[in-house]
Amino acid sequence: MKTLYIWGTGNDATRLTREYPILAIYARNFVDSAKESKDMFFKGIRVVSPDCIIWDNCFVIIATRKYFIEISGYLDRKGLKREVDYCGYENAYYRWMYAFQDSESIKKKIILEENLRVESLYH
Repeated sequence: MKTLYIWGTGNDATRLTREYPILAIYARNFVDSAKESKDMFFKGIRVVSPDCIIWDNCFVIIATRKYFIEISGYLDRKGLKREVDYCGYENAYYRWMYAFQDSESIKKKIILEENLRVESLYH
């Protein structure tokens, strides 16, 4: 299974994880290039520098419109393929689901996502 990273900790990342909380649950880390991100957490998950990540067998959601071109260029140079290994946040949930090949895992994720959505309606 691919490791999920979400790049960004600003408003777009907040929006993404509010709409699809399952993404924050499955994310290994949030990624941020900012120097002040050291020893920082976002949504309870450690924020790491892109230099700390081994970019093999992963899927990255770029959760920032402002730096999308810069970040996608970085990921291209690391050998990742757009819409296969990474994507923007607009279609992130569906691209992430297709990045996983085990259909049973996908079914479990969909059930968990629906439970989280229903739970959020009551809180």
